[in-house]
Amino acid sequence: MRANNRSGCGSGRTMFCTRRFSRRSRREFYSAISHVFRGPMVGATGYIDYLFKGYSGTLTRDQQLQLVRARESLLSLTSAVNAFLDLVSFDLDLAGLRLKKTDLAAAVADTVVQLRYLAHKRKTRISLVSAEAGIFVRADREWLKTMLQELVTGVLLLSPENSQMTVQLSRAGRRVSLGIYNSSPRDGAKPSPFLFKPFSSEPVKGAPGGRRGGLGLSLAHRIALAHGARVRARSGAAGYIEIVMDMPQA
Repeated sequence: MRANNRSGCGSGRTMFCTRRFSRRSRREFYSAISHVFRGPMVGATGYIDYLFKGYSGTLTRDQQLQLVRARESLLSLTSAVNAFLDLVSFDLDLAGLRLKKTDLAAAVADTVVQLRYLAHKRKTRISLVSAEAGIFVRADREWLKTMLQELVTGVLLLSPENSQMTVQLSRAGRRVSLGIYNSSPRDGAKPSPFLFKPFSSEPVKGAPGGRRGGLGLSLAHRIALAHGARVRARSGAAGYIEIVMDMPQA
């Protein structure tokens, strides 16, 4: 990964300004906050599982229901914390990338297939437009999958019901373009929040995992930039959303 994340000091592009800190100091800081956030969640998850197994006695139906709700809330919190810590790893220039030749067209197609059920639940039509298969980029496969999942999910969750969402992949010359668009037939809808700003998300009914709006999309933005991609995004009235990312081919 190019070590340029820290150049955002004072520009608002990162959550932390680490220009004066060594890599060791940054790793120690990341390890400390990971322990602070993840330690209590691991303990709470273990205790809830302990209660579910009945080791503390038989549970009433109401107690079981409350435990289910507590577990769902904890899973949402865990997902949000993981997204936050991933963001921190990029801003501290600690997210190592293993770049390999990767089929972007196949990864995009898999992401769309995986999210069709969520789109159906949200009464949103989602379609994939791809000029051709076998479009390759140099990318870390796991981070690439995370980026695609967050981008498509983020736009899907911010899309109003009965809207059309399109994911389009094409290439021109030595660059690949991925476009994610939403168009809504409704007028008067509120503009969406600035898409790549952490913690700016609006409440989204039924959003899984807590990664709604700012956190998930900001993580996707960091991953794209670390891969040498250029990203532009805008949102407007009537629920319109557009994200376009282009990156070099392998």
